[in-house]
Amino acid sequence: MIYEFDRIIARSPCMKQTIVTLKKFSRTDSTILITGETGTGKSFLSGAIHFNSPRQNKPFIKINCANIPEFLLESELFGHEKGAFTGATKTRIGRLEQGKGGTVFLDEIGEMNLGLQASMLGVLEEKSFERVGGNKTIHSDVRIIAATNKSPEREVAEGAFREDLYYRLNILRIHLPPLRERKECIKPLAYYFLNKACSNLKKKIEDFSPKALEVFKSYSWPGNIRQFANTIERAVILEDSHWIRIENIILPEPIKRESKEEATTHAHVQSLAGQERDAVLSALEESLWVQKKAAGLLGISPRALNYKVKVPSLHGAIRVTLTPLRCTNCSLKSHWPSGPK
Repeated sequence: MIYEFDRIIARSPCMKQTIVTLKKFSRTDSTILITGETGTGKSFLSGAIHFNSPRQNKPFIKINCANIPEFLLESELFGHEKGAFTGATKTRIGRLEQGKGGTVFLDEIGEMNLGLQASMLGVLEEKSFERVGGNKTIHSDVRIIAATNKSPEREVAEGAFREDLYYRLNILRIHLPPLRERKECIKPLAYYFLNKACSNLKKKIEDFSPKALEVFKSYSWPGNIRQFANTIERAVILEDSHWIRIENIILPEPIKRESKEEATTHAHVQSLAGQERDAVLSALEESLWVQKKAAGLLGISPRALNYKVKVPSLHGAIRVTLTPLRCTNCSLKSHWPSGPK
């Protein structure tokens, strides 16, 4: 069985400890919250928890909250009665009802709106709910495993996630480390994905070149295991020899994402730059583009003003501002040489 804990590739110390913890979690009926970056294996490991638990012979249902439109997610979870809304031509059994006795995995639960979060709180506390448009209480004993690639604590602090639901979900918590923090797993994972891709594509490729393996170990893998698997599958498709060569490994440059603090600082810097540009332009216009006079108005040296005028963003703005002044008026023409070249 693919979900056997002992078959999961875990060579790094952090992943070995993660598997030990998940084995303990699987023996309980408590709610579990899994955190970690996109592609770290949260969905797969939720299956491992279920199929190694006392509920293994009952339904295991996955729902990705980010993939279902907000107005449909409530019906998907709780079901609906006939006539509950336009298009509800018959009663529908929801996933929580279908999963009775088993496990429901809520992936990307951070995408769930606050109203639906309140309804989920009732499910966790009372093991009951009502279908959309219904008034009958339905009892369903399901174990909830939730996952998110966001920081739950930050989401709570920003008001995007209910604090009471967070505490109800956070009974058993596990964080999956990104692939860049489990380098020891990269080589065995590479051969696992190679064999899988070759089997699916009916190709016979036996190995990786040394340079290819080195690239795998040095890359940061922002998309984690999902990106790693896709990269090897693409290489298998492109490769015509008996091993994967480096020229068939296509890896994009990792996207650098600004933190909220960095974004705020960046916006502040841009705001200051805009204020400076407006002040310089105003002084130049008032002095009819005589830089020495403009510098005096600004309280800076002509040399400093000359430097600011040469800054690309400011120089571009000045050139746009100056364009309408190209005329035959002698008084303006006499001052033109003092403007930007």
